[in-house]
Amino acid sequence: MEKVKIICGLVVIGMLLWVTPSIGQVSVDCSGQSLQTAINNNAAGTTFNVSGTCNENIVIWETRERVTLNGVGTPTPTINGTNTNSPTIMVWGQGVTVTGFTISGGQDGIMVYKGGTATINGNTIQYIGRVGINVILNGSATITNNTISNNPSAGIIIQENASARIGFSSTSDTVASGNTIQNNGLTGIYVSYLSNARIVGNTISDNTGSGIAVLKLSQADISDNDINHNGLNGITVDANSAVFLGELSGDTIFTRPNDTTVNNLAWGLRSTNGSYIYGRLGTLNGVSGVKSFGPEGIGTMSPQYDFDVVAPNNGLIRLGNTETDSTNKVARMVVRHYNNAEEPVYLFGAASTSTNNFVAFGGGSPVGNAATQLDLFTAETTTTPVGSPRITIKGNGYVGIGTQTPSYPLEMVSGAHVTAGGVWTDASSREYKDNIEALATEEALDTLKELNPVKFAYKTDRNEKHVGFIAEEVPELIATKDRKGLSAMDIVAVLTKVVQEQQKTISTMREELKELQGKVR
Repeated sequence: MEKVKIICGLVVIGMLLWVTPSIGQVSVDCSGQSLQTAINNNAAGTTFNVSGTCNENIVIWETRERVTLNGVGTPTPTINGTNTNSPTIMVWGQGVTVTGFTISGGQDGIMVYKGGTATINGNTIQYIGRVGINVILNGSATITNNTISNNPSAGIIIQENASARIGFSSTSDTVASGNTIQNNGLTGIYVSYLSNARIVGNTISDNTGSGIAVLKLSQADISDNDINHNGLNGITVDANSAVFLGELSGDTIFTRPNDTTVNNLAWGLRSTNGSYIYGRLGTLNGVSGVKSFGPEGIGTMSPQYDFDVVAPNNGLIRLGNTETDSTNKVARMVVRHYNNAEEPVYLFGAASTSTNNFVAFGGGSPVGNAATQLDLFTAETTTTPVGSPRITIKGNGYVGIGTQTPSYPLEMVSGAHVTAGGVWTDASSREYKDNIEALATEEALDTLKELNPVKFAYKTDRNEKHVGFIAEEVPELIATKDRKGLSAMDIVAVLTKVVQEQQKTISTMREELKELQGKVR
């Protein structure tokens, strides 16, 4: 009976040992053991000293808090995710550490997911199916001393309300524990969708996209990094995001500016769509230049131009220098002068006072140099680029209608003009005319006979009297197409022909008179 009790007791103890995971140090040799099985069979807080090559995808569940995966031995242990639709290492638990591995395969190298927290230190993460490290959906990670390279998408992604320290462990650090993030297919580090990151002391180079991209209402502190030869910008900030580039002074890893020794292939720093940047540029640079701002969008997340506004209130944009009631208000717009030392060129301005509303184009204020030429263009269709010049005002005050080179105070494209003395001059050059024929005497006489001079006043000013003709009643020879106006030159030509004929008649009569006088004598 005692023997049975002892045997039963041993069985119970064995069962308890089998179902209760152990805590402490566990060695796993992946040449003959499964790391996932070891994690499942051991408790939270266990450190797994892993050697060999683990050809499997690893999941660290929420119940396995404070688990450490520690790569030991030579060569460096490898975790190779054989399922390309899942992360090589998925972290749900908190306080997880992954250190000392070469990580490859899988969809993402390491994913820290849904509130999981992880320290990722001293690994080589390469040739992943998509992203080297993906911190997502309230995940948080400290990422130090890793080499993250040759991944087809980003080296590191921090997204969807996630956070990360990249390149340091504590705000008390005096020396960075930077990562090398290079040769990835898109961005080196990508922070997006309401996420935040502090990025310190890393080498970020030769990525196909930007070195660092902070997008979509995200924020990042970026200091003391070497950002070189990335395929787009050194740092891209877009879609109402904010970046702090160290401090304006100081020489710590958290205050020093970022550096570029080999230009990035676009801009050193590019900001678009309502984003904010503060701090020192350092030597950030790119082939296109140090910095670029725009396109900026208000009311749109996809601006097509340097400044793109979508205003739902009838497209109304209001400018002013104050909101105080019953106060003079002004607004102006200018363009940079060719010579940077000069005041800008005045585009337009407006003012509203208690007695007047003023609008000025091309000048009128000492804040800008006046325009030397104003042009108004229009087109006959809605899809005509450039258009045609309709009205031009030159710097000397000459106005051209249909011509941009007026030689008189007012000149039409037809050649008609007003002289400096105020005389209207019709265009009459032979080069302007076609179908030139002599006016027959009979036509002129018939036209003159049919003209009916009248006295009248214009309806717009009934107090001023005029003499002339009614356009609808004149003969066809001098009528205009719409019969609403008359050309004085046409009437002058008819009168000239009639007078010429009369002069001939007078001359003939004089000769006849002389002959008669001679006969009388």
